[in-house]
Amino acid sequence: MKTLALKILPKSPWRSPWQSDTVSGSICWAYSYLCGPESLVTDIIRPFQAGNPPFVLSDAFPGDFLPIPVWVRLDPTITGDHKILKRSRWMRRESFLRCCAGESPRPEDLFSDPSQATTRLHNSLGRDQGGALDEGGLFESHETWPKEGAGCLYIYARVHDDFADVFVETFQILGTLGFGADAGTGRGQFEVVAEPANGVLPHAPSDCNGFICLSTFQPSERDPTAGLWETTVKQGRLGPGLGLDNQETLKFPALFLKPGACFLSKQAPEFVGRAIPAEQILPEAVVTKLRSGGLDPIHPAFGLVVAARIPPEIFSFPEAATGGEDITAGEDILTCQHL
Repeated sequence: MKTLALKILPKSPWRSPWQSDTVSGSICWAYSYLCGPESLVTDIIRPFQAGNPPFVLSDAFPGDFLPIPVWVRLDPTITGDHKILKRSRWMRRESFLRCCAGESPRPEDLFSDPSQATTRLHNSLGRDQGGALDEGGLFESHETWPKEGAGCLYIYARVHDDFADVFVETFQILGTLGFGADAGTGRGQFEVVAEPANGVLPHAPSDCNGFICLSTFQPSERDPTAGLWETTVKQGRLGPGLGLDNQETLKFPALFLKPGACFLSKQAPEFVGRAIPAEQILPEAVVTKLRSGGLDPIHPAFGLVVAARIPPEIFSFPEAATGGEDITAGEDILTCQHL
């Protein structure tokens, strides 16, 4: 598989987080526009379901930042103000590469979110009169821009060699259509430049004993379970054009692992995660309705990983037994598959 660094140049603010599963779903919709629904099923959906994804994405990361590996948050050798460690989400690429080699970062290597959010007020429309509701009905929407100095985003991708060209073209179409919520009003538009990822992601260290995941993903039964991770709950929606009512497009809440999850493994896999089947993300009546029309939706929840040396002594600290305040450790990872 080819490893690409996709440089995202935003042309407008965005409303949806650039999480790998959401971006992967958007790529599927853009591919359907480009090549047709039948090609989407044969070229992407079926390989996803078979556990042989034609592409695996990381989340989008600002500038040259990468997520802090979870093991770092339990490292007692880090000196200084531990509030900085708790508040921080990112580290520079050079620091991340050193962490992959098993080195502890310094507090000055850690950063909070290098993006900025703005809030807009909107009127709720009165559908019967074509204008704003008489009683106000204001609501807020939140938009995000990169801060100065982090004016682009990077998504890392591993793509099958024979799928790479059409994958990049599909990503460019997505930039025109817009990513995430309110794309129809101009949000989430971007340009993309695909670059080889040589030297951007780390090579496997000689004493590799695990890996770090760079994606929001849901583990499969084949994935390693000894590790440290943080979780998030998501409730997504199906895309448009399926003949469903608005409420029918709402997916079940699901539990995912955040980027930075670390696992012990003698050999880093090509990827982790799975395609969540329709019956685990949608009500039975909606699944039946879609399948009667020849549609079998999935939620792509694969994760891109990089090999690493994780200090094994991290797992002997008392905090690792319970995972501390927000971190989970142990062998019960498969509970992520059902909320």
